Amino acid sequence: MLCAAHRSLLPCLLLLCACGAPDPLAGDWENETGSDDWTNEMSVGEELLGSVTLHYTMADTSHHSVFDLDAQNRDQGLYWIDLVCVEDCPDSGMDFRMTCDLDEAETTLSCEADGWYDLTWERVG
Repeated sequence: MLCAAHRSLLPCLLLLCACGAPDPLAGDWENETGSDDWTNEMSVGEELLGSVTLHYTMADTSHHSVFDLDAQNRDQGLYWIDLVCVEDCPDSGMDFRMTCDLDEAETTLSCEADGWYDLTWERVG
């Protein structure tokens, strides 16, 4: 056993801490909408669940839809992010999946969104 070979618990504790690091997607993200009035927002928890607020215009009406988020890490910075509309959903076909690529610096998330426009998210903070 790795820890039994060491006289100190410190190496074992460091190993345990390294294994429990949060997924790089976890955190707060923003996407510029092109409007000075609104910014799209995404918040992802350590368990890769969270929420997204998207601001857009449909049929000359402004919407501020809120989605539940469920992400899957597909490895090497690639993610599937499933979004289910839960608030201000103008029609029943609002749910969609984003296929995303996280850059090496872990600050920009580029997503292709099924049935929507592509979104580029920037890490907040």
